[in-house]
Amino acid sequence: MSQKNLLGPIISRFLFFAVNFFLLVQINDIEGWSLLSILLAFFATRDFVQGIRLTQIYYHLFKNNNNDQNKKR
Repeated sequence: MSQKNLLGPIISRFLFFAVNFFLLVQINDIEGWSLLSILLAFFATRDFVQGIRLTQIYYHLFKNNNNDQNKKR
């Protein structure tokens, strides 16, 4: 995968995390902990972790790309 192909999934994962987290907070204020709250917490955590992992992959690709360009000079 190239760097450009990773930006969309990274942004979408963090966006889904933000939406799920917002809904989680709103539902917990109204109802407290319920099955829906637990599911939203699970999905928010999963999206956050996947976003971090994709960001790490993007960083390593960016770092390796810069090292390759510096070696060519």
